[in-house]
Amino acid sequence: MESLTQILIEHNKRYPGMHIEDFIKLIHQSTFGPAHFSKKPNKKKLLKFLKKENENFEFYHHTPMIESIGNDYVRVSLLSVLKKEISENELMNAFFISMKESPKPDNALKLLFVEKLSILLGLIKDRVIKLDYVLSKAYIENYLKEGMQPMHHSDFYRTHYHPHYRVVKKVYLNL
Repeated sequence: MESLTQILIEHNKRYPGMHIEDFIKLIHQSTFGPAHFSKKPNKKKLLKFLKKENENFEFYHHTPMIESIGNDYVRVSLLSVLKKEISENELMNAFFISMKESPKPDNALKLLFVEKLSILLGLIKDRVIKLDYVLSKAYIENYLKEGMQPMHHSDFYRTHYHPHYRVVKKVYLNL
């Protein structure tokens, strides 16, 4: 099993333009799962949204079909559907179950999330991840004050890496 440190370093190498919010998003997804995607998951709506997203998008050629984000969660690229490595229904079902079974954000899980953010800050402070430490720390402190809500990828990340994926528990994939 990969450690969070390994995952952060790997993502930083694959996506060298990651901003602090992209790292926070990755840690948030690996901690809380995909439950934030919808308060009341509905298979028909999820499939409709997936089909619409699959109609028109670009891909970053370094993105793997499946990439680990930790805690047994993976990001499954929508390109895997277009390449017929997984069907839309299979991906939607894995996503749906992962959403339904995402852990409840109780105090212990929130504390774990904060600990993971500390690991990220340590990597930044040690210059393993080359972001400004003072600005990153201030960003994280403000983010925590505002309630640790799910966030979007940075504009840079969206423009350069074209993230189109679903977060699922590995166990629900039939690959």
